[in-house]
Amino acid sequence: MFDAGPALADMAKQIRSHRAADGLTLQQLAVRSGVSASTIHKVEARQMVPTVLVLLRIAKGLGCRPEELVRDRFEDPVVLIEAESA
Repeated sequence: MFDAGPALADMAKQIRSHRAADGLTLQQLAVRSGVSASTIHKVEARQMVPTVLVLLRIAKGLGCRPEELVRDRFEDPVVLIEAESA
């Protein structure tokens, strides 16, 4: 069975690192991404696993690609594809 703990920890660290590098507060990222500051805090603190939509919005707010935030422990890269609206 896959242990998601390390991957979630890496994702939280990547989000926090990108936010710090951009000099953004939680509130500023919330405005940029459309995700509440509370939700971003919970994701960074590993208290919440974000949905794909939330992850996409956070990445957009950070000005990066979602796969930059998601690192796995496998050799194959993670590829996220946004579904088309019907």
